[in-house]
Amino acid sequence: MGRDFAGKGDLDKAQRAFERALLLYPSHVDAQCDIARLFAQRGEWEKALAAFRRLLELTPGFGYGYIELGQVLVELGRSVEARRAFETALRWNPEDAFVMTNLAFSFRAEGGVDMARRAGPIRLVHCSPDRSTSLTNVTSCGNV
Repeated sequence: MGRDFAGKGDLDKAQRAFERALLLYPSHVDAQCDIARLFAQRGEWEKALAAFRRLLELTPGFGYGYIELGQVLVELGRSVEARRAFETALRWNPEDAFVMTNLAFSFRAEGGVDMARRAGPIRLVHCSPDRSTSLTNVTSCGNV
């Protein structure tokens, strides 16, 4: 039901539906993921952070949860923690070009432009040569 409300743009009703589901079933992974994404969509970064951390407590092997956690940490300006989240995501999804792109941008945010240039494009070409958009994004990391 919460997803239906979210799909229609009624985020308040969606949030209430996800919260009700979590009250009834505190370990409901889908509801936890959905409410975390809703908070991120609203730009409520601290709430999103707490919700994604809870999600990863419930499902520590959910690689995409680490990607989303990393993106929230980037929004909060916590680039070192974001990089760690992307590195964890990479362990679960070693050939994911999206993870590599985010990891390269987190290196850049930490001031590691050279590291982003060296590590990102080479790994992307190796694992996803058809992902030209990601390659272009990582290659442009050095353009300050």
